[in-house]
Amino acid sequence: MTTFKHAVLSSDPKTFSGSQVSKQTVRLSEICQASFLGNLPCCMAVFGWKCHDEFINRAQKLSNAMDEWIASGCPLVVEPTNYPHISSSPGLYLYWVFDNLDAWVKTRPDYINVHLDYREEVLDPAVFLAVEALYACICDILPSSRSLRGCSSLAQHTNCATLVALVFVPKQIAYTSESLPKRVISKLSMMNISEFRRLAVMYCQNGVQE
Repeated sequence: MTTFKHAVLSSDPKTFSGSQVSKQTVRLSEICQASFLGNLPCCMAVFGWKCHDEFINRAQKLSNAMDEWIASGCPLVVEPTNYPHISSSPGLYLYWVFDNLDAWVKTRPDYINVHLDYREEVLDPAVFLAVEALYACICDILPSSRSLRGCSSLAQHTNCATLVALVFVPKQIAYTSESLPKRVISKLSMMNISEFRRLAVMYCQNGVQE
């Protein structure tokens, strides 16, 4: 839900080339099917997630907190000293992001006691499945027969990089110790529309239409 609301894609460099033409951007929500957020329980069921009312309520509260954190410029972010290879690893970047989000949520007066489990065996599959759902959200039809591709190391790396590129790169973050905000240091580029659609069409098969 958070990615759908905040993700921004850049124009295809082949379409907007040359110094006289500025790069264009578009929000992911503007090119996705309008019913995607309303159909999230159905999408989750397709991917094998259990989606009962309590889960939906807690997930919505956490998503709202993440929306506020991102919209506020990711406050209280600390330098990724525990992640020395963060610039080349989208997986490590997400771990760093979630660590900072968790720390910020706990400072809130309306803190919700949602257990955030960042173990690899929990976070990695969750990120993989979340991005698979995002790929499907640009399609008009999401059939119940859609197959789920295996979570190989390459597929996981691609999905992590996709999620980072959609939301957090480049992203202004606020450091309390400095007067001016910084951009997150990362070699991961903002994803362009053509690349995202290519990935979506590649992974949404079994008769799904664009």
